[in-house]
Amino acid sequence: MNNWKKLLLSLTFVGLILPVTSISEAAEKSAGSENLVPIREIAEKNGAEVSWQQKTGEITIRKSELTIVVKVGEKQAMVNGQAISLDNPVQLTKGVTYMDGTFLSETLKAEPEDIFISLISEGDGKEAAKYVHTSVSGECCHPRC
Repeated sequence: MNNWKKLLLSLTFVGLILPVTSISEAAEKSAGSENLVPIREIAEKNGAEVSWQQKTGEITIRKSELTIVVKVGEKQAMVNGQAISLDNPVQLTKGVTYMDGTFLSETLKAEPEDIFISLISEGDGKEAAKYVHTSVSGECCHPRC
């Protein structure tokens, strides 16, 4: 009987800790960063190679003839040498760099459906929902709604 009490106490503790961890991780993301995605994860899923220069904070993403260079803290990307403004600065959180997901997937010419399927298969439904068009997401685009 004593083992059951220990097991129940352990499960209760884990159940209480997990939501707190999720809340603290969410609090670390800055305001307006809802569309930020991990650069390496999304780039590699779309067939690109990613390199990181720790000294300069510069990330280079290469796919075929395309080269994207971004720098941590900056709101600009260099796409094949052309400067493009970003909505949010590139961010580094717990060793992972994040940037605007729409920009990254569009620039890499990723099909949103492929990203959606990949995220769903990994169990990340919340992130996958960002790739669902409003026509099927239940949101109405009609001005009177």
